Amino acid sequence: GSQSVDDVLQASADRARELSGARVAIARCLPEHLRASLSDDYAAWREAGKLPDTDPVWEVLVRKRYPQRLSAAEVQAHPAFPGFASRHKGKESIGALLAVPLTRSDSELIGALIVTGKLDGDFDAEDESILVQLAQNASVGIETVRLRDALQEHMHELESRVVERTAELDAFAYSVAHDLRAPLRAMHGFADAVQEDYAAKLDDAGRDYLARIIKSAKNMDSLIQDLLAYSRIGRDKAEFTGIALAELVQECITDLHHEIASRGAKVEAQVPPLTVLGHKATLKQVVLNLVSNALKFTAPGIVPEVRVWAVARRGIVDLCVRDNGIGIAPEHRDRIFNVFERLHAAETYPGTGIGLSIVKKGLASMQGSISVESEGNGSTFHARLKEHRDG
Repeated sequence: GSQSVDDVLQASADRARELSGARVAIARCLPEHLRASLSDDYAAWREAGKLPDTDPVWEVLVRKRYPQRLSAAEVQAHPAFPGFASRHKGKESIGALLAVPLTRSDSELIGALIVTGKLDGDFDAEDESILVQLAQNASVGIETVRLRDALQEHMHELESRVVERTAELDAFAYSVAHDLRAPLRAMHGFADAVQEDYAAKLDDAGRDYLARIIKSAKNMDSLIQDLLAYSRIGRDKAEFTGIALAELVQECITDLHHEIASRGAKVEAQVPPLTVLGHKATLKQVVLNLVSNALKFTAPGIVPEVRVWAVARRGIVDLCVRDNGIGIAPEHRDRIFNVFERLHAAETYPGTGIGLSIVKKGLASMQGSISVESEGNGSTFHARLKEHRDG
């Protein structure tokens, strides 16, 4: 449960003092981590800068690389530890000492666990064995924390790169699509002028070629406008608000009035008074594209019939758009949401192949999702959004 190296060291020092009967336990780790656990006898040492000097012990561990267990007498006589009293004026001797190294999985020394001042004499072999096991656990804990921190930092870096690259690509797509429209409008305008002023001077083949140029220019303009719409989704962080779904669906049906009338289509909307969380302009584009697709992909001679309804379950609103169209084969049900993915020739079913990509990206920007069911005759699209409830 430790969230940092210092947490691991503090827990290790507390446990080491408890298990060994020491009055002082210190856990240190490279480069600058130090934590202590002190009995009430050493309460004054808890003040900053008054912990016992562990550098000599550390130097011995660095040199020998294995546990050091010394009695009180051996500490007094050891050449590495003289002068403790002079370095810590007014302090009693640290008494017996037991120090074990903390090592990484590659055996690299990263720290030490040190206990001193045992209540009932010197440390024994059992104390050493316990401290070695505790040091192993502490080493694993430190390495785990550092690996987790490194992984989180790497993930944040990757996420930042993805966001940055996505923003760059979206900005590039927007810029390219926007700049393409200027020469396209000029081409379209001149073609219209030729058709109006010089059509009579052209033969049938010339008029046919000119009509194809104008049609291609219109298709290209539609494609660019769809690319612009696709690139705009998610470019700006919009505030999510509560959106009355029934009102929005009715507004979209009204906007599609001419298309519905020209096809003699029947559109039925039965959306209860639900409120979803999202960005209204983006959600409107999603609904427009779904209903427009439902009107478009019907077999020749079939009157389009579209039904729109919604159901709320466990905080999620499922907006359903059902058509009586040509259906979608199982192997194509994921492909249709890709950019420029077309299952039919443009002459048969006009379009740019971006509409459902806009739907998918728009819903994703609102933490929603899209899926489709189809059984040969007709398809049902499920657009899922978070339900918005006051309070």
